[in-house]
Amino acid sequence: MKLLYQKLNKLRTQDLIIQKMRYRRSTRLVGSLKTMAYAASALMAGHLFQTFADGLELTSFDVIAMVLVMWLFAIILMLEVEMARDLAGHELIQDLLVLRSQRLNLTVSKGSAPMTRGKQ
Repeated sequence: MKLLYQKLNKLRTQDLIIQKMRYRRSTRLVGSLKTMAYAASALMAGHLFQTFADGLELTSFDVIAMVLVMWLFAIILMLEVEMARDLAGHELIQDLLVLRSQRLNLTVSKGSAPMTRGKQ
């Protein structure tokens, strides 16, 4: 996290805002992928449950479905880690922007005339 802070702190404010949008987009994409993985694993797990409940023998499709369900759960865990990383980066950028805004307000209030919106 410290390396991410150092990397982001070197960026200009405009670049920080752009990076924040990238993190937001990535978070939404990962969330969508996670939802699709949950849906696919639920469909396959439901099929497997029905097979076991009916007392039928496992077919080759059922074995493939079991393997796919395990892979999808592993993918979901990886997507959780990716989403947590993106959210941490997004929140770090928000904190940096707030700190920069507060620093700007402090330097302006020490000056003789306050800045207005038009003079930024």
